[in-house]
Amino acid sequence: MLIRDPEYFSGWDAEDFVANLQQVRSKYPYGHHPIIDAMCEGALSRENLKEFLIQWWYFGAVGSEQIFPTIMAGIPIDAELYPVKKKIINNIYEEFYVPDVHPELNVDMITSGCGVSRDDVYRAEIFSETSAVIAVVERYAQSGWGEGVMSLMWSLESQSPIQFVRQSKALREKYGFSDTRFPDIHIEADAEHAGDADDFARLIVTPENMMDMWNAAADTVLAVWNWHGGMYQRFFPNGHESQIEKAA
Repeated sequence: MLIRDPEYFSGWDAEDFVANLQQVRSKYPYGHHPIIDAMCEGALSRENLKEFLIQWWYFGAVGSEQIFPTIMAGIPIDAELYPVKKKIINNIYEEFYVPDVHPELNVDMITSGCGVSRDDVYRAEIFSETSAVIAVVERYAQSGWGEGVMSLMWSLESQSPIQFVRQSKALREKYGFSDTRFPDIHIEADAEHAGDADDFARLIVTPENMMDMWNAAADTVLAVWNWHGGMYQRFFPNGHESQIEKAA
């Protein structure tokens, strides 16, 4: 998946880059990862569900409150890049104001649905798998703003609507949650951001930076997939019996 030879991209234009990268992403659709399947079947215990949601909350909070501003600060003053800046500023604005602070909406959902306090969420253990995937995105954001865009926006927000659609339904129907505002507001918003990310890639990719941009996106796609795999191994070290298979 990671490419170390710039000649691999010889002859590609921006459309080739986006189309081929989309094929890589389609191989790791984390919205259909077995851990999400287990949630949709109601197979996650309440304790494991709480742990999963807290880890995802922390990852998202670091992304919106720390990594996004890092990317924004790294974009040079260039009139051609104002469309990118406007979209990123709007994304950050939405994270804090539409309809309210998104990480806090997530905490509201966790506390009401899992029967824990806000302090329980804020003081929860952050798993090594979560720290590892955050480190991947942080590394690319610090390497360059273009790589940060490909890592945080292109790789993550392009896939999250699929997960949030399934997760929202599962939380309501399998676990009795009454508050699913956090995943619900991201279903449409992140789908829009995904289209923005494709446009960004077309705008900023060049023959000189194509390999770095590719690797930032592809590495993050795999890192997020592996994070889901890490959660699955924690909660189901021996696998889980699918309710669908049991009914067959």
